[in-house]
Amino acid sequence: MNSYRDGKNNMPPRHVYSAIIDNQTSSPIDVTATYQTPPDGHSEVFRAVISPNAKGSVPEKLVAQDGCTMIGHIEKLAILQQGTPSRGFSGQAPWGVWSPHRDYIFVVKESGDSLDVEQPQRQPNA
Repeated sequence: MNSYRDGKNNMPPRHVYSAIIDNQTSSPIDVTATYQTPPDGHSEVFRAVISPNAKGSVPEKLVAQDGCTMIGHIEKLAILQQGTPSRGFSGQAPWGVWSPHRDYIFVVKESGDSLDVEQPQRQPNA
């Protein structure tokens, strides 16, 4: 039995609410994050440019409705290296977590003719 389960065999949401992008490449990168937002699950997009050898963030997406504040989660992430559009990464949830995370880390590195994106917080079998 997985220790993350409650007594009713339910799992917590495996969402990533915000992220830190660590650009360890020699070029700027374009980051596009797509959030799925409550209450109806529509998508919203966030874009940023992160300088070489710098960190940037994909912030939390808060949604206020009827006196309640809800949080969206990152559903998709696309990273393209500027100047070389063939070098990129595209991924989508689940991100390899067993429970909700804030400031989930993505490390972007050059690997030959491509980009390598590592997730050091990724949990085994998630």
